[in-house]
Amino acid sequence: MWCDPRPMRGDSSSEGGQSVGVPSKDPDKVMPWDLAGWRSRYEPREELGGGGYGVVLRVVHVASGEVRALKHPRSNEPEVMARFKREIEVMRRLDHPNVVRILDHDENFDWFAMPLAASTLLDAARGMSDDEIARVVIDVARGLDAAHRHGFIHRDVKPSNILLDDDAVDFPPWRIADFGIVRRPPGEPTQLKTTRPIGTEGFMAPEVAVGSSEITVTADIYGLGRTLAWATTGVVPERFEHIEGRGAWADLVSRMTEIAPSSRIQQMSEVVVGVRAVLRKLRAERAATWGQGRTRGLSSHDEKVLWSVFEEANEPDEPDQEPSASIWQLERSRGLPKALIRVSIKKLLDLGYLTTTQRETNDGPLVCYAPTQKAWTWAQDYADRVREVGVEPPRSAPPNDPNDDIPF
Repeated sequence: MWCDPRPMRGDSSSEGGQSVGVPSKDPDKVMPWDLAGWRSRYEPREELGGGGYGVVLRVVHVASGEVRALKHPRSNEPEVMARFKREIEVMRRLDHPNVVRILDHDENFDWFAMPLAASTLLDAARGMSDDEIARVVIDVARGLDAAHRHGFIHRDVKPSNILLDDDAVDFPPWRIADFGIVRRPPGEPTQLKTTRPIGTEGFMAPEVAVGSSEITVTADIYGLGRTLAWATTGVVPERFEHIEGRGAWADLVSRMTEIAPSSRIQQMSEVVVGVRAVLRKLRAERAATWGQGRTRGLSSHDEKVLWSVFEEANEPDEPDQEPSASIWQLERSRGLPKALIRVSIKKLLDLGYLTTTQRETNDGPLVCYAPTQKAWTWAQDYADRVREVGVEPPRSAPPNDPNDDIPF
């Protein structure tokens, strides 16, 4: 599963980004992929991106017409080919709903196909709610926990390697992808001996960055913690620079990203518990303030009538008076039955949004309604629903209406 990621500073899959541990990209060493066996099964459409070891294409499966993502090595260097083979072997062993699936590959491990993703976290994080962020972290933690149970350590957990599945309809899962630099369990035979830092600046754990041979699952916990900090703040982490999560997420991020591996959360199951605790705290905070907005008790009809006071108000004769509007003006502007408007006026008076005043006319005093400071605050707070808070210029006095002097 793959989706075209946008460039991100420090992302090894980005052109111009600060990559770590990427082998040579000498064009003379690039394999002639036009001759590769996948072209008998897939039609290429466009290049989507890739990382230090592979290139990802959008392709169409000839037999089914299904659009997929196909990944092939970036070059034929021995390390690249060995890592590519390892990625296929690992992903085949990890049959888990939160790990990207391999749909097809060749017998020589020269390429593999996977579902085309709907999005990456890199694309989707802006504007995410806390509940959505929690779901991403829980899904990825479960996928990584499955890898850890098999003895694998991902070592490159970052936003562009977290993909949203496009297959499911109701609740599409987030999946962890790109096992190109995965570390095998101790004791398994391997052709790859890493003696240099390998990963992505800002997201790889300090022990990985310094080339330590003692790498545990807490390296992936660190990477997921840095990803969580980025998702809640939008701040791209720099190498070893402390970064906090937003609000209620701060403590969990801190426990996931301690410098010393022994001081961090030790298992992905603990991460899931921590995320659920944050959600409980956020929901308790939400419950404590539920229904306490300034416009509590006002219906949409009441708000329309209140706003019509601002629209229809005449400038006062005295500078220390508020602009005001009469019942006659309000009924004319709303086009609603008088009874409904008068019910709303009484409610607005009772709740302190309006006060009564009198305006002198040629026919005598006229009862009018002026907005209070509470009404002005309401108008400012809801400026997105009413384009302009203003007062109309003075008009000629309305004809005398015997019903206008009803003293609500």
